[in-house]
Amino acid sequence: MATALGLGFLPARTWTSADGSKSFEGKLKAYDAAAGKVSVAVRNGKTLTFSIDKLSEADRKFLAEEAGKLDGTAENKAAMEEFTRTDIGKAFTKMQILEGEAFAPHEFESVPDYFILYYSASW
Repeated sequence: MATALGLGFLPARTWTSADGSKSFEGKLKAYDAAAGKVSVAVRNGKTLTFSIDKLSEADRKFLAEEAGKLDGTAENKAAMEEFTRTDIGKAFTKMQILEGEAFAPHEFESVPDYFILYYSASW
């Protein structure tokens, strides 16, 4: 199973090169396990994308753990099933996403961490 993550809420961490000679601070932005690529946002606003073989063993372990949290594991599937039985979860099963110029059904892969609700009424 291929895993690709887009993660925006993780804190900055220190990343270290495979040989331990270099390190930098940055936030994990995306990880594609199938392609073996990781993208890290650094302080100057730029995003660095590179092969995971450039990273230390500890960093590779971190990426594997993060992927395991969001890749459809049994724990995640059970949480999603429980969520879809709640009132708000039932509403989210009817969610649609704009694809191009048309709306299409959207299925969540994991339980959302945050919700932003907007209500508008016209009288």
